Amino acid sequence: MKKRILPVLLAMVMVTQLLVLPVGASGSSRASTHRADLLATLNLFQGTDSGYQLDGMPTRLHGIQVAVGTLICAKLYDKLRTYSPDPKKAEDFVAAFCLQDWNDELRKLLGSSADSMIAQEVKEQKYDKSTHPARLQKIVASWNSILAILEQELPAATELEKLLDTIGAPKTLAELGTSEGLLPTIFAATKDIRDKYVLSRLCWDLGIIEEI
Repeated sequence: MKKRILPVLLAMVMVTQLLVLPVGASGSSRASTHRADLLATLNLFQGTDSGYQLDGMPTRLHGIQVAVGTLICAKLYDKLRTYSPDPKKAEDFVAAFCLQDWNDELRKLLGSSADSMIAQEVKEQKYDKSTHPARLQKIVASWNSILAILEQELPAATELEKLLDTIGAPKTLAELGTSEGLLPTIFAATKDIRDKYVLSRLCWDLGIIEEI
């Protein structure tokens, strides 16, 4: 059975970073509305009868979505903390990567909404295989520092779970009415949302995006 490609981190990166941060900052810009459209495609953001109202105050549902997305992120970072870079594995993964196949997967998940994400690659060139060796070298050389930053700055997922349990909040996509089976694919798609070096790009560079 073919692996499905866009799951929980789209929810996470899109709900926590891409929708929450623009509210009150850049308002209902075209970019923010586009990201809301993508979330709506995944049944992760509905808005109201009056539209998305991205300039309005976050609602209880928004807060729950952010909490679930944050917990998912924390679990992924916890997994990353146990990993040691394998340069050969990363090189083999990138060498075998097919951009056209990935673009096809994005379109399967998001339909025409994927077109703008795919078009961004012309400018971003994040999948340019000639630039990967330098990034990988830097990642490997800085790995201990990366882990130290994660340890210092990010709470463990278990801590967040305890907080959510205390208030009886949902902790999974399934509790929000979205299939857990979408999680791996959403994560992979977060690297295509906008030009920022997020966790999914790091995992792509390490060759572990399909397994983390």
